[in-house]
Amino acid sequence: MPDNASAVAPRRAVQYIRMSSEHQSYSIERQSATIAAYAAVHGLEIVRSYIDPGKSGLSLKGRKALQRLLADTLKADRDFNTILVLDVSRWGRFQDPDQAAHYEFICKQVGVQVAYCSEPFENDGSMASSIIKVIKRLMAGEYSRDLSARLMTSHLRHAQQGFIQGQSAPFGIRRQLVDHGGRPKQILQPGQRKALQGDRVQWILGPRSEIEIVRKIFDLYVNKKLSMLEIARRLSIMPQSSMFTWSHHRLRTILSNEIYIGNYVYNRTDNKLQSKTVKNDPSAWIRKAVVPGIVPKHQFAKAQEIRARANFMRYTYSDNDLKKILRAILAKRGDLSHTILLEEPDAPHPWTFAARFGSMDLAFRSIGYVRNNFKRDPNGNLWSDEAMLEGLRKLYWRDGYVSKVSVMKCPDLPSPAAYTKRFGSVRLASACAGIPLLTPHQVGMIAASRSRAIKEGKPRLSFGADGRRIWKHFSTEQLVQLLGQLLNRYGYLSAELIDASPDLPSHATIANRFGSLPKAYEAVGWKGTRSEIAAEAHKRKTPIIATRSAAARSRRSAPASRPRPARRGRPTLA
Repeated sequence: MPDNASAVAPRRAVQYIRMSSEHQSYSIERQSATIAAYAAVHGLEIVRSYIDPGKSGLSLKGRKALQRLLADTLKADRDFNTILVLDVSRWGRFQDPDQAAHYEFICKQVGVQVAYCSEPFENDGSMASSIIKVIKRLMAGEYSRDLSARLMTSHLRHAQQGFIQGQSAPFGIRRQLVDHGGRPKQILQPGQRKALQGDRVQWILGPRSEIEIVRKIFDLYVNKKLSMLEIARRLSIMPQSSMFTWSHHRLRTILSNEIYIGNYVYNRTDNKLQSKTVKNDPSAWIRKAVVPGIVPKHQFAKAQEIRARANFMRYTYSDNDLKKILRAILAKRGDLSHTILLEEPDAPHPWTFAARFGSMDLAFRSIGYVRNNFKRDPNGNLWSDEAMLEGLRKLYWRDGYVSKVSVMKCPDLPSPAAYTKRFGSVRLASACAGIPLLTPHQVGMIAASRSRAIKEGKPRLSFGADGRRIWKHFSTEQLVQLLGQLLNRYGYLSAELIDASPDLPSHATIANRFGSLPKAYEAVGWKGTRSEIAAEAHKRKTPIIATRSAAARSRRSAPASRPRPARRGRPTLA
């Protein structure tokens, strides 16, 4: 790699700053001040900063600023030749000291020097500086190993006392903040953390409604023998649980969590020093009873037996067994899909087929079945491009617009995903079909007008160039013109006249378009008062909706001799 140092200004430098969350003493301001003082003494101009806040120095992963710095260093047109770092540990606490040396060597190879501003040695490549750097790198890595061991010991001790160690609250459970004496302070909301080092967090039972949902899930799974897919469908239509999003993963998490029998389980896995996560032996797990059980222990154990049997069957199938299952389901249902496999209670999970054969499509092709992602047209044939476009045209002739939601709700059309796969999107398919492209606001107005017209039994229809009926979409100019015609015919405008006109949308639609009805009247050039409207309507003998309530009318007709309550205050002298 060529050396470009001669083409770069000799006194320009950049600074790299890293602050890990567990070392707040190495603040960004402190590092910047120390580096600035070093640059002033050595006559360097800091042109740019690369900052990694809250990032661990154990690896390069996640340190975007350092990655960007190394990439900029290798550019031929870089505008610096020195990198300023506070000390060796800020460059990184790599467990392998050669990794830190490797990144520094990359910079040195292209003529960029790395300077450690607070170290007692100059990084000049001498034997003394090289030896000290190696020792410093080893010390930085050893510090991380020692800190990790001390933190792990502390976490295990707190878990044995029943305090949780950073987990989010499961469904039906809440996190409660307590002080060092165990006195409750507050319920922590999702995303909130403790502020004081002496505080602790413990589990408590959540709302009664969520507890009942958890019991319902275990009852459906253990006693009713329902699949997770069917349980999710039932929960989605139950009023007390429809506000939550239910999925196979969420139900599996609930059914396997021992917190629902009162136990807090910790130390299941281990990934010290950002190493690969490994599962610990169950003998190393920490179990602590922290809350009253929501479900009976025998019911929870039965759920684990059902899940274990399903997992055993899933992982003991051979390729030929899986193919036989697919052929049987295909003969039974006439089709194969992810949803169909989930609906079959005796079939493995679709992920099993995808993991074994590479994908769901490859699994289906292994038995000679090529899945058709599109529905068949009303004639029973596969959807062609022209048939799909003609279906969009019919939808437009019926509704007056085409959107992803309307396509999804139409039972005679393929899904929006089919249009996206064939044409790129529903909007692009509409353009290919020659359908006018409307904005989301226009689509919403037409849909609302159509729903209101159908509800009132008076749909407002128009005819297209081909003679087919379509729902009329009114532009602002058309509304002004139609309002003017209504004004010329009756001499005034009102909400009752607008709603009675078969050529206009409702008065609410016009008010939304112009901001209010008076503003719509001003656009037509008419500024009538309510009294004028009442007078003109009286001439036409059109009933006007009274503005006063029944209570107001009764007060107006009440006798004047009605006694009034005594006035509070200072009494007057006779």
